[in-house]
Amino acid sequence: MGTKKKEIREGKRPRGAKPGTPKHQAKPVQKGGSRYRIVLVSPEIPGNLGFVARVMANFGVEDLVLVNGCEITEEARDRAVHAQQILDNARRARSLGEALKGTSLSVATTANLSLPDKSLQRNPLTIRDARKKILRARAPVALVFGRESRGLLNDELERLDLAVTIPTNDAYPSLNVSHAMAIVLYELSNAVRTISQPQAANRGEREALLDRFDELERASHVPDWRIKRNRVMIRRLIGRSSLTKWEFHALSGVLTRPAKQLKRRPAFKPRK
Repeated sequence: MGTKKKEIREGKRPRGAKPGTPKHQAKPVQKGGSRYRIVLVSPEIPGNLGFVARVMANFGVEDLVLVNGCEITEEARDRAVHAQQILDNARRARSLGEALKGTSLSVATTANLSLPDKSLQRNPLTIRDARKKILRARAPVALVFGRESRGLLNDELERLDLAVTIPTNDAYPSLNVSHAMAIVLYELSNAVRTISQPQAANRGEREALLDRFDELERASHVPDWRIKRNRVMIRRLIGRSSLTKWEFHALSGVLTRPAKQLKRRPAFKPRK
């Protein structure tokens, strides 16, 4: 075993992070979700605070307010991984009213539902149905999550502007607070990162690819009537596949080389 690997295994040297990971970023959290304030009412499990911070960092949300509840322990910091700064900057509030100061809209989350019109507090919209209403509100918007054991109480729900829920299995409706938060933030943010889409091949490139197929078939002595029929079939196949420019160039190369090799061979003489 090499000296470097041995020292890393024995804990004498830190293992280097791969480029692009949060350790290589001066400030890992992107400013993508600054319009949202996460309010946790009386959190009970320190480890969940770490998971919450990590989810917030995933979606670029930094504003965390804790209404009373448990302390931020080393376990919470360990579970936050590279989002510990969110826990460092978390604010404490003595009441829900104090936590909501300065927000334009407050959104309650609940898993406990009632029959329509039987309980105003627990008659929520799904997060997907409420999405447009939340996005239209001025920032900051408070997203309020309750206790792990009981969620938000009725008197707390009464003070919030909008109630939302995540459709789950009726037999086991309640989600871990960090899981619920991940779903809510995903629905509201469409993610912070933009995923670049490959450039589609244009009509000229698609036609050129069909010509490559024709050349290969002619070099293989495929009858003209079959080449014509195959061209229609391959055109439909390419149309369904949403061919990209990179795929066009790669397939062109695959088809061109064997066509050239076949053309160099002696003329094919069918058996009589």
